[in-house]
Amino acid sequence: MQWKPRPVLQVAGRKDEHVAFDAQQQVSERLRELNGCGPGRRWDDTRFREHPSETGTPVVTLHHTGGHSLPPEAPALIAKFFKSHSLPEPIANPAP
Repeated sequence: MQWKPRPVLQVAGRKDEHVAFDAQQQVSERLRELNGCGPGRRWDDTRFREHPSETGTPVVTLHHTGGHSLPPEAPALIAKFFKSHSLPEPIANPAP
């Protein structure tokens, strides 16, 4: 299967008791590499960071100090992310 870059939003807690933070960071780094992202910058004057991409498929991250829960500001920014990054075409389910 060929990788097609897509916008990504990741919220990761440093004290996550379900998913190791190191693993979450590795996923974030790999996604930024696959999407061809540049250095991060603040997104919408929040703790979120946007890593812009030349393909228009940024990776937006929030690495917070909490556990496996969303910080209070996350829901509104998650909604904003999905409103501003709608998919141009449906993603087909891979054949079993």
